[in-house]
Amino acid sequence: MKVRVFFQTSLAAAALLAASGCIVDPAEQRRVAQQQTEDSLILQEDLRRIRARLESLESDFQRLQQQVSTSNNDLARANQSQLAGFNATLDELNKRIRAVDAAREADKREIVDSLSRKISTMMSTAPARSSSPSQAAPRRAVSNEGYEHVVGPGETLSAIAKAYGARTEDIIQANGLKSADVLRVGQKLFIPAR
Repeated sequence: MKVRVFFQTSLAAAALLAASGCIVDPAEQRRVAQQQTEDSLILQEDLRRIRARLESLESDFQRLQQQVSTSNNDLARANQSQLAGFNATLDELNKRIRAVDAAREADKREIVDSLSRKISTMMSTAPARSSSPSQAAPRRAVSNEGYEHVVGPGETLSAIAKAYGARTEDIIQANGLKSADVLRVGQKLFIPAR
């Protein structure tokens, strides 16, 4: 930068001297010409260094562009691979959910079928119900002399007797009960037939 300013100043000074009609000493002219030649060589060397530096920067820039491109490609491949992994995991989870749902539906059907069979069996072996819906359906005993009844929650001896058309005293006597008020859920009672 300093060389360029000096060179420009020297040229301007020489031009002024020549324009003013002053006589310029030949030694001075040689010295100015030599200085200009040196300045020109210095400028050429600076220009060569700047070009070399520019080429180096362009090379570095291209290398960085290639690295960025490679990194972007690697990142895109990694994202695609990760996305494919997520999709595979999601598909597997969906398959498992469908399998669990299918198993649950099968279990539900099996439970409903089993309950339907049990209810059907109970209905076919139970005698006709009384008009009271709160009373349990009595079961017929194997013998023809009476019925066997399993006490349900909230049942009383008088309600059971009424359901079978029996007398409370006969049930107490047939089962050896001490009191009509002491019944247990699940207790089996023999109901004598009339």
